[in-house]
Amino acid sequence: MSQLEKDIVNVAIAKRDNPLNTYNEILTNLGGIGKFVSENDKIFIKVNINSPEGFPVNTSFALIKSMIKSCKKAGASNIFLGSYSSKGVKIRNIDNLLEINESINPLGAQLLFLDEDSEFELLDILQNCDKFFVVNQVNVDPLFDYTLSMMNSFDINNLNFNDPMKQNLENDFYKKNFVSKLLNLFEKRKPDLILNDLYYLMEGAGPYIYSDSKLIKTDLMVGGNDAVAVDFITLKLLDNDPLENPLIISARERNIGTTDLNNINIIGVDLETSIIHINYCKKNLEEIKIHNCDIKTGSTCSGCYHMAYHLLNTVKTYMTKDLKYIAGQSFLIGKNPPEPEIKKNVILFGNCAINSTKNYGFNTLITSKESIPLLDKIKSIFNRKKPNKIQITKKRKNKQVLQIPGCPPTFNSSIKLISDYHGKQQVPNLLLYRNLMETYTLTDIKKVKKEGV
Repeated sequence: MSQLEKDIVNVAIAKRDNPLNTYNEILTNLGGIGKFVSENDKIFIKVNINSPEGFPVNTSFALIKSMIKSCKKAGASNIFLGSYSSKGVKIRNIDNLLEINESINPLGAQLLFLDEDSEFELLDILQNCDKFFVVNQVNVDPLFDYTLSMMNSFDINNLNFNDPMKQNLENDFYKKNFVSKLLNLFEKRKPDLILNDLYYLMEGAGPYIYSDSKLIKTDLMVGGNDAVAVDFITLKLLDNDPLENPLIISARERNIGTTDLNNINIIGVDLETSIIHINYCKKNLEEIKIHNCDIKTGSTCSGCYHMAYHLLNTVKTYMTKDLKYIAGQSFLIGKNPPEPEIKKNVILFGNCAINSTKNYGFNTLITSKESIPLLDKIKSIFNRKKPNKIQITKKRKNKQVLQIPGCPPTFNSSIKLISDYHGKQQVPNLLLYRNLMETYTLTDIKKVKKEGV
């Protein structure tokens, strides 16, 4: 066998009348589940369980169940599922709310809570399982265009760098660190089977459900045993140049996976005739139109862009009624953003915005009024002449400025600071959203459900 033949990897594309039939065709095209599962295998399946919103934010539970059944039929002894959460939401609480373990336990599988473990414990799980599968839900993503299977290993929402030495906009440490961590893990333990589910996906705004999100049906899934190649073909299907994607670029530089189309054997549906066009997330935050909000951006690193993107879309989605009662507010994001047109309700998002706007005009309120000095008033009484007025100017600090520190700020702290700043009278809907998020992050959902709260 030639070196070229050794380097060829198979990637299957399927398009059928329903998701489960599409999944089964992927397996058939790859040689059947028996090619990936042996008798008594211990299997770890990495899925997307990011929030209580359910599908399509999370991996389809119907698809998860179908894979569990396939693995059991092929002789797997133990099957574990795992996921990282987002926005501080605990996987255990999502499980209690959506009853995931109750659904998969009878099938012989168990959900693990990766957000309660460290990266090293995850690596220990991966190194001690016989097979490692990834079932990934594809949606649009603000940083990488799409939620690819390679992104499935870390929770990007929890990356936070407050070291001032790393606040370098040109080096973009946030995105580089995420990509580096992800590929480090892939070098230690590559998945044996990868499935990118784009049968249904969200376009416009995502990967969570926002007011600008739109669910579309593509009827497509992509699968294989090389995560880089599977993501490469997925991007091609979505009319996106893989060689411009930072994940693919870094994988190519580190010789991880297959990034050459000539070395990818596509099985099933024809690639060129199946390409679909998707509306991406807004790359310019100022294009996110929010009622009574003025968004000003300067030079912004990917970390602040990413967090601001989710904050602004959350504000637009959950503060629709609240914003009617706020006369106006400005979000200033990044280094050296333009001066806001109105000096009230100025929200500075991130350390760069806070530090670079210290000398901006909105920080000081100037009031001017005409006044008559006391001595002139007395003289005017005796002279019976109209006294001359003088202009008195006063400067004071603008207290209608909210600073949200961080590099980048965390999502939950941003929601808390904004709701505290406006108060429950002005933003009752945002406060309700905040309370729900705190319930998911801090409270045992079983206790909440039992008490009927």
